[in-house]
Amino acid sequence: MTMNAVPSGPSKPDNKRAPGAGGGGPPYDGGTERRLTALETRFDTILPTLATKADMGELRLDLEKMRSELVEKIGGSSTELRGETSALGTELRGEISALGTGLHERISGLGTELRAETSALGTGLHERISGLGTELRGETSALGTGLHERINGLHEKINVLGTELRGETSALGTGLRGETSALGTGLRKEISELGSSLRAEMKELGKEVHRSLMRAMMWFVGFTATAMLGVAGAFYHLNSQVGSLAARLPPASSVAPVPGQPAASPAAPASRAPSLSWEAPGPS
Repeated sequence: MTMNAVPSGPSKPDNKRAPGAGGGGPPYDGGTERRLTALETRFDTILPTLATKADMGELRLDLEKMRSELVEKIGGSSTELRGETSALGTELRGEISALGTGLHERISGLGTELRAETSALGTGLHERISGLGTELRGETSALGTGLHERINGLHEKINVLGTELRGETSALGTGLRGETSALGTGLRKEISELGSSLRAEMKELGKEVHRSLMRAMMWFVGFTATAMLGVAGAFYHLNSQVGSLAARLPPASSVAPVPGQPAASPAAPASRAPSLSWEAPGPS
């Protein structure tokens, strides 16, 4: 777009021989016309590149829109982090409850087995004692029909059988106490091992939860710092561009028309410069 028609082709030399008193005006000055043509060309080149108030308003709207989008993204990231932390806590509580339930069921099963074995041993001992008593009573009844000597012999035999019975009963009682003590010791050992393993697992789970929370907090702090640095860099870049645009504006000046030449036509309105926009980087 041009302001005035400029003749093409090589410029004509100044007519220095034109008389000064022939037409009532100063002689034709070709240097002034060339300077005016250069100034018009310079204005036509610079004006389309200058930013207008509308462009600055659009730039402010773009900055406000970017700030709103950044705030929404940061809020969404915080909500997701709180949801993941709550889910981890729920899973941890479920695993601890499952471990407690399994330990309780195993202890109950061991107690049931111990009671069943003790009851079976007591039943067998009672049946054996009952059988021996029945045999003894039968022999005593049979021998009671004989002579006194046979009764005395039977008495001695009864004493011998009683001694053997007491020895066997004592041995059975000792064995039963030993087995019961061994079962109790094994049960206590298993319960102690289960308690130690449960405490170790709970400590490891607590450490894992602590590490997960610390990693999540460090990730959130790093993301926030990165976002803040990005926004600060964007504002600094935009301020630098606005300053460079302001420095490139030429100072206002007026050019007086040359006598005898037509006045310059008013300049056409400057075309709008392309709007500056910047898109905030998304979370990595």
